[in-house]
Amino acid sequence: MAFNLENVKNLFNTLKEKGTEVASVAADKTKDAARIARLTVDMGTEKENLKKAYLELGKAFYEEKKDFAEGLFAQLCEEVTAVTERIGAMQREIDGLKDGFKPAPEPDFEEVVASAEDEADITVEITEDPCECCEQPSCDGCEIAEKKGEEPCCCEETPAEEPCCCEDKKEEPCCAEEKPEEPCCCEDKKEE
Repeated sequence: MAFNLENVKNLFNTLKEKGTEVASVAADKTKDAARIARLTVDMGTEKENLKKAYLELGKAFYEEKKDFAEGLFAQLCEEVTAVTERIGAMQREIDGLKDGFKPAPEPDFEEVVASAEDEADITVEITEDPCECCEQPSCDGCEIAEKKGEEPCCCEETPAEEPCCCEDKKEEPCCAEEKPEEPCCCEDKKEE
């Protein structure tokens, strides 16, 4: 077998043509595959548009004809009504459960007082503070009271024949002993 250069050239030309043909077919197939993919996406979009149109048509038909529908349409309208009622019941239950998460409103003061008065018998006792000078519970005043323009201290109401609270050791100390910088309110009487 002799080496023929012409045969080798023909072989390479044939391979070149076949390669070009295969590449062209592959490119066409790739273009077709891309077109198929694009058409599939577009068709999916159009199917969604069709579903929306059917949905709107169905809603419009249901709203206008639900009370007068016959046959299959009546059955479908009843199914739509039943599903709508079940959805409404579920939504009301959800709303009720959500209300449990909301804080209770602040009670009104008058309502709380009225409720407490209904529940228990409340007695209010008003007591007076003891005199700041002599600590007597019924004191209407003393030097402090006089400064405030009130009536005199109970120490001043002590009759002359009775010993003053500061002279009687059984009594609690007078205001003068509690406040040594101030003279006893009884000494004012002795000077008179």
